Amino acid sequence: CSDHTIHRRFDLKGSSLGRTTDKPQAEIDEYTTLKDLDLNFIFRLQKQWFEEFRRQVDKDCEFLEQEKIMDYSLLVGVHFRGKREILKALCKNTKC
Repeated sequence: CSDHTIHRRFDLKGSSLGRTTDKPQAEIDEYTTLKDLDLNFIFRLQKQWFEEFRRQVDKDCEFLEQEKIMDYSLLVGVHFRGKREILKALCKNTKC
Protein backbone atom coordinates (compact mmCIF):
# COMPACT_ATOMS: atom_id res chain seq x y z
CA CYS A 1 0.00 0.00 0.00
CA SER A 2 1.18 3.48 -0.77
CA ASP A 3 -0.05 7.04 -0.94
CA HIS A 4 1.61 7.35 -4.36
CA THR A 5 -0.55 7.64 -7.46
CA ILE A 6 -0.39 4.67 -9.82
CA HIS A 7 0.45 5.99 -13.30
CA ARG A 8 0.51 2.66 -15.16
CA ARG A 9 -1.09 -0.70 -14.39
CA PHE A 10 -0.06 -4.04 -15.85
CA ASP A 11 -1.82 -7.40 -15.67
CA LEU A 12 0.99 -9.91 -16.25
CA LYS A 13 0.34 -13.56 -17.06
CA GLY A 14 3.69 -14.63 -18.46
CA SER A 15 2.29 -15.14 -21.95
CA SER A 16 2.53 -13.35 -25.26
CA LEU A 17 -0.65 -14.63 -26.94
CA GLY A 18 -3.10 -11.74 -27.09
CA ARG A 19 -1.22 -9.90 -24.37
CA THR A 20 -1.38 -6.32 -25.63
CA THR A 21 -3.99 -3.69 -24.96
CA ASP A 22 -6.47 -2.82 -27.70
CA LYS A 23 -6.47 0.92 -26.91
CA PRO A 24 -4.63 3.42 -29.10
CA GLN A 25 -1.63 5.03 -27.35
CA ALA A 26 -3.44 8.39 -27.11
CA GLU A 27 -6.26 6.79 -25.05
CA ILE A 28 -4.07 5.02 -22.50
CA ASP A 29 -4.24 6.63 -19.07
CA GLU A 30 -3.64 5.69 -15.42
CA TYR A 31 -6.90 3.69 -15.37
CA THR A 32 -6.00 1.50 -18.35
CA THR A 33 -4.85 -2.00 -17.48
CA LEU A 34 -2.03 -2.90 -19.82
CA LYS A 35 -0.74 -6.40 -20.56
CA ASP A 36 2.52 -8.33 -20.83
CA LEU A 37 3.68 -7.07 -24.24
CA ASP A 38 2.84 -3.47 -23.31
CA LEU A 39 5.44 -3.55 -20.55
CA ASN A 40 8.55 -1.72 -21.71
CA PHE A 41 10.24 -0.98 -18.39
CA ILE A 42 13.17 -2.54 -16.61
CA PHE A 43 12.67 -2.77 -12.87
CA ARG A 44 15.62 -2.45 -10.54
CA LEU A 45 14.96 -3.33 -6.92
CA GLN A 46 17.14 -3.10 -3.88
CA LYS A 47 18.43 -6.57 -3.01
CA GLN A 48 16.23 -6.84 0.10
CA TRP A 49 13.08 -5.78 -1.81
CA PHE A 50 13.87 -8.26 -4.58
CA GLU A 51 14.33 -11.09 -2.08
CA GLU A 52 11.04 -10.21 -0.35
CA PHE A 53 9.27 -10.07 -3.70
CA ARG A 54 10.73 -13.40 -4.77
CA ARG A 55 9.76 -15.08 -1.46
CA GLN A 56 6.21 -13.84 -1.88
CA VAL A 57 5.97 -15.07 -5.48
CA ASP A 58 7.33 -18.47 -4.36
CA LYS A 59 4.69 -18.65 -1.60
CA ASP A 60 1.94 -17.67 -4.03
CA CYS A 61 3.09 -20.29 -6.54
CA GLU A 62 3.15 -22.98 -3.86
CA PHE A 63 -0.40 -22.08 -2.86
CA LEU A 64 -1.66 -22.09 -6.45
CA GLU A 65 0.05 -25.44 -7.05
CA GLN A 66 -1.55 -26.97 -3.94
CA GLU A 67 -4.96 -25.75 -5.07
CA LYS A 68 -4.30 -27.03 -8.62
CA ILE A 69 -4.83 -23.55 -10.05
CA MET A 70 -3.16 -22.91 -13.40
CA ASP A 71 -4.40 -19.42 -14.20
CA TYR A 72 -2.65 -16.52 -12.54
CA SER A 73 -1.93 -12.83 -12.92
CA LEU A 74 0.53 -10.47 -11.34
CA LEU A 75 -0.91 -6.97 -11.10
CA VAL A 76 1.89 -4.39 -11.20
CA GLY A 77 1.34 -0.71 -10.49
CA VAL A 78 3.98 1.81 -11.54
CA HIS A 79 4.41 5.27 -10.01
CA PHE A 80 6.65 7.75 -11.81
CA ARG A 81 8.54 10.09 -9.49
CA GLY A 82 8.38 13.32 -11.48
CA LYS A 83 7.14 14.97 -14.64
CA ARG A 84 10.34 14.15 -16.48
CA GLU A 85 9.98 10.42 -15.77
CA ILE A 86 6.31 10.47 -16.77
CA LEU A 87 7.02 12.20 -20.08
CA LYS A 88 9.95 9.91 -20.80
CA ALA A 89 7.84 6.80 -20.17
CA LEU A 90 4.78 8.05 -22.05
CA CYS A 91 6.79 9.22 -25.05
CA LYS A 92 9.00 6.15 -25.34
CA ASN A 93 7.04 4.64 -28.24
CA THR A 94 5.62 7.84 -29.73
CA LYS A 95 6.95 11.19 -30.87
CA CYS A 96 6.38 13.95 -28.29
